[in-house]
Amino acid sequence: MSRIRTIKPSFFLDEGLAKLPALDRIVFAGLWTQADKAGLMEDRPPRLRVQILPYDDGNFDAILQRLHDAGFIHRYAVNGVNLLRVNNFSKHQRPHHTEPDSTLPPPPPGGNGVNTVKAPLLDGESPLRDGEAPEGREGKGREGKGRERERASRVRFAPPSLVEVAEYGKEIPGLNAEAFCDFYASKGWKVGSQPMKDWKAAARNWRRRDRANDSGAPRVVVHKNQADLDREREGDEIARNRAAATREREEREARENHWERPDTPEERTESERLCNIREAQLLAAKAKP
Repeated sequence: MSRIRTIKPSFFLDEGLAKLPALDRIVFAGLWTQADKAGLMEDRPPRLRVQILPYDDGNFDAILQRLHDAGFIHRYAVNGVNLLRVNNFSKHQRPHHTEPDSTLPPPPPGGNGVNTVKAPLLDGESPLRDGEAPEGREGKGREGKGRERERASRVRFAPPSLVEVAEYGKEIPGLNAEAFCDFYASKGWKVGSQPMKDWKAAARNWRRRDRANDSGAPRVVVHKNQADLDREREGDEIARNRAAATREREEREARENHWERPDTPEERTESERLCNIREAQLLAAKAKP
C-alpha cells in the first residue's frame, strides 16, 4: 500500500546520490512511498516497478542493486522471502502516529547498509538515532496516556507478513500464502466490513474453502455487507415489478386485439409455422431494392 512521504531539499544536493542515473534517484524516492513505518518492504521488483515506474523502461532489479551497492537501501532475505530496507528511513521520515507498526523482520545482524544522505537539521535540533522520536513528539500526562491507549488498541491486531503466513502454512499444507496476503491487504485486512481479529483463523477458513472448491476454477471470496444485500433485494423487486407490468400489458393487448393463445400442441405448432412464414415475407420485402 502506497503512503505519503516527505522529501527534503538535501535530497537533490547529495553528491553520492548524484553519481547514480536519474531514473535510480526517482526509484529511490519512490521506495519511500512503498516502505512501511520501519522503512521495510518485500523485495519484489516486478510489483515495485508497476507501483513506481509504470511509464518508464529499465531493468528495475538492476536499479535496486545499484541503490544497494551505493548504500542507499539494503536487500536481504529471511526464511526464503526477499526483503528490502531503506537505510536511515526514520531519520528522514516522520510517519503518522496511526500508521501500523512494521510486521516484517529486520535485516540479520551484521548486514546493515549505510546511507550517505544526511537529514538537514533545524536550528537547535540535535541529530536523531534510528527509531528515536524528536523532542516534544511524545507528551506525558493526559495526552501521553491517550497515545498509550491508542498504541495498545493497535496491538490487538497486526497484519501478518508474508513470512509469517508462509511459516504458518506449514501447519496447513496447501495454503497459498501470497494469494492470502494480497487478497486481505487489498481489503484493508477486513472480513466483510469488520476488521480482522484472527488472521490464523482466516487462513484456515481460506484453505478450507480451497478444499471445497472441486471445480478447479479460481476461487472468489465475496463479503457482502447489509447495504449490498439491500441493493440486491431492491434490484430483485424492481425486476419483478417490470415483469409483472410486461405480462399485464401483453394480456391487455391480447384482449383488445382479440388474440387467443394456442392451447394445444397442434395449435402452437401451427402458430409457430405462420409466424415463420410471416417473418420470411418481411425479410424478403426488406431485401428488395
